[in-house]
Amino acid sequence: MSPINSGTLIGYGSVGHHHSQVLSARYEQMAIVDVSPKVCAQAKLDYPHATVATSLDELEAAGWDWSKSVVVIASWGTSHSADFARLVELGARHVVCEKPMADSVERAARMIELAEDNHVLLGHHLQRRYNGLVPGVRALAERFALGKPYSMFVQGGAAGIITNGIHYVDFATALFGESPQRVMSTAYGEQLNPRSKDLQLYGGSSVWSFSSDRELAVSFNNRSSLAPLTTIYYRNAVMRMAQDFVVRLHKRDEEEVERFPAVTRTGAAQETVYEGLVEGALDPQAATGRLLDEVEGSTPQTFRSGSALEVLGACIGALESGRTGSAVALPIDPSCDLGKRSWPIS
Repeated sequence: MSPINSGTLIGYGSVGHHHSQVLSARYEQMAIVDVSPKVCAQAKLDYPHATVATSLDELEAAGWDWSKSVVVIASWGTSHSADFARLVELGARHVVCEKPMADSVERAARMIELAEDNHVLLGHHLQRRYNGLVPGVRALAERFALGKPYSMFVQGGAAGIITNGIHYVDFATALFGESPQRVMSTAYGEQLNPRSKDLQLYGGSSVWSFSSDRELAVSFNNRSSLAPLTTIYYRNAVMRMAQDFVVRLHKRDEEEVERFPAVTRTGAAQETVYEGLVEGALDPQAATGRLLDEVEGSTPQTFRSGSALEVLGACIGALESGRTGSAVALPIDPSCDLGKRSWPIS
């Protein structure tokens, strides 16, 4: 039996509300920590039986048992590494960190080292890695004999290259089964975050290059409010996916492909062969529950901290490319100047 009997949430913002619902349904006890007294007051109204505090030290003074609690870091990205370091000092050993892992590659790498040195199970809330989406898409590709995916395009409005784009970089990395080698971007930041003028929301277009001529292209426009749409290209088929994981799969006419098999004889994918949910893909709450299972140590971890560090570096590389106008080689060395540079991301 798991020794965990409580959940601790740091940050009661938009994503914090998601985690509070999962934690309250899962554990006997729950604590919520937020630096804003106003937010704490609302948390107390929402969860009257929860322990609410404005700091980790205040919760520690109340006698909170960190060793028996799963802690979810859902504060702003600029504070993740400091929050994690303090949690380790307090004795927490089961931690989930929201994306982005940290505001620099170096700080994220230090978090991994700190977790390893202190035997902390550190999970990361990049759901497309462990929610069943990747095996579900692969199963569809096998069912309809699509072959390998060669490119992925994600287009939408003000979703943020870091805020949401990091999910798609992780998804492409898992689906392609390899890491990006370079990135070229027009990324630009604007002060659009309604909760903080200090944080930037990054728009623009970014292209990550993989081996075998594979690419991921993400284009988010800060003047549009439309949710992202994902398009995955195969040799003779295309898969379009909405945010709710409903897909529409279209193939070229097989007889036409047989008559003109050269890849340069392009044609429209007019035959609809599947429309519906990706089978096996979990809803957000169930996916978070799966991650908590792993962080509790009851099942082998399917998501490694090295993967979270990799996709963070790939996204920071896009920001740097947008800043300089030059391509950025990946992965980024945590000890180099770019690895040490902090970004106003969340």
